[in-house]
Amino acid sequence: MPDIGGLPTAHIVVGVVMTQFQFETASHTELVRGQCSLAVDRNGAPRIAYTIKDGHVVVASSDGGTWTRERLGGPLATAGDEERVWLQLDSAGNPHLGYIEESTRRLIYGVHSPDLGWKFEPVPTHQPPHEPMVFGISFALHPGGPGNAALRDTPHFAFEDQSIGCLSYVRKVGDAWKVSRVAESLNFGDAGSSRTGQSTSLCFNESASLQFAYVETYEVTPMTVVHVKRALSVTDGTFGAEQDVQKGQYVAGRTAIASRTPQTFVAYCDVSNDALKAGTFDHDGNAIVDVVDSVTGRTSPVLAQDPTRGSELSRQLRIAYADDGEIKLARWEPLAGWTVEVVDPGGGEMPCLAYDSHGNAHMAYSVGQSLRYARG
Repeated sequence: MPDIGGLPTAHIVVGVVMTQFQFETASHTELVRGQCSLAVDRNGAPRIAYTIKDGHVVVASSDGGTWTRERLGGPLATAGDEERVWLQLDSAGNPHLGYIEESTRRLIYGVHSPDLGWKFEPVPTHQPPHEPMVFGISFALHPGGPGNAALRDTPHFAFEDQSIGCLSYVRKVGDAWKVSRVAESLNFGDAGSSRTGQSTSLCFNESASLQFAYVETYEVTPMTVVHVKRALSVTDGTFGAEQDVQKGQYVAGRTAIASRTPQTFVAYCDVSNDALKAGTFDHDGNAIVDVVDSVTGRTSPVLAQDPTRGSELSRQLRIAYADDGEIKLARWEPLAGWTVEVVDPGGGEMPCLAYDSHGNAHMAYSVGQSLRYARG
C-alpha cells in the first residue's frame, strides 16, 4: 500500500466492516493542543481548525494531499484547550469559527471573506454584573431554505452559562446578537438544586428545524437526565417541551445530536457503565436507547451523516469516538445493529468527522502534539 504524508494506509477489518483509510499529518512543526474541528467543502477538500501551544488558532486546508496552514493573529484569535475550536463552512465556502477565548472565557466568533479577510468579535453571552462563564459550546450555521432566506449562514451557538445556571442560545438575527435561555436550573431551596445545560450540542435538520441535546444533574436525589428540546422559533427564542433520552443514577458525558425528519439521534457516553450510547424516539415519543460499544473511561462522540446511504437518518448516521487509545467509527445496520470498526489502532484523541457528497469519510484528531487526518 502507498504511504501518504509519511503515514501508512490502513485496511482494517472488525466484524463485517472493511474500510480503507489513508492517513496524513496535517500539522507541521507547531505543537498542537486541545480539540480540533473539521469541515469539507463542496469539492471534498478538508479544512481543520485547531489551537497550538501559544494559544493561537490555526486553519489548515488540503488540496490533493498538500497542506497549507494559516496561523491567525490579532487580540481575539487565541483559544483555550479545554473546548473544541468549532469550524463551519457557509454556502459560499467561507470559514466561520467559534471558540472560548483563553484568558477570559468569552465566546469568540470569527468569519473570513475573500474581500475583508478574517473578522473576529466577542459574542454577548451574559448580562452585567455577571462575568462570562461559558462552557461546552456547540456551533452551527443556519441552512436557510424556504422562508428562511434571511437566516441563511447566520451563526448559532448553544452553551452552558454557569454565571446564571442555564442552557443559553445565542444567534445573529440581522446585525444583532440575541441571547435566549433554552432551559434553566431548578432551585429546591435548602434541598439543593439542579444544574442544566451541561455537555450541550445542537443541530439543524433538513427543514432548518433546530434541536438541542444537553445534560441535567440533580443534587436532591442524585440523578442525571439527557434531554432533547426543539426551538419553535430561532428568531423569537421560543422552545418546545423537553424530551428525556435517559434518566437515572449515572454520569453522562458530552452529547452529540443529529436530526432528519422524522428521526433524532443523541449519542453520549454513560461513564458510570462504561458505555457509548445512542438514543432516539419511537412514533409515540418514547426513548429507545442502545449501547453502541463498551468503552474505557469518558469519550466524546461526534456525529455525521453519509448522504449516499439512503434517506433515513439511521442508515446515514456515523459516530466517531476515541476509546482506549484507538479511533473508532460506528454505524447502524438493519440486521446487525451497531457495528464498530477501528479506524486507527495507533492512538488518537477527540476525533471530528465529516462526509463529502461522494460518501467519503474525513476525520481529524490529535496524536500527542500533532494533528492527524484520515480519509476513507
